[in-house]
Amino acid sequence: MLYDLLEAQALTPEVALSQIRLDEAGPGADLRRAIVVPNTQLAYVARLAFGTSDHRVFYSDIAAAFRWLDEPDSPCSDDFVSPDAYERSAPRAH
Repeated sequence: MLYDLLEAQALTPEVALSQIRLDEAGPGADLRRAIVVPNTQLAYVARLAFGTSDHRVFYSDIAAAFRWLDEPDSPCSDDFVSPDAYERSAPRAH
């Protein structure tokens, strides 16, 4: 998932707390997230908001964010194969 914050105004810590609560309440915590920011203040708030999740902050570089999301080991990649897929496709002994 890509978060483009290049034109965002200053965010408050409440925004980070809201994201943490959303992750705790739902299945979104296992998403890979690329956050594109224009400055260190927004990078700081983004790191607070997504601190324990699979995320990376990019400074004004949307192209690098897309490349990171599309890496072969990324769940966002077209080539990604879930480890669970191997378990489901493996023959079972009877």
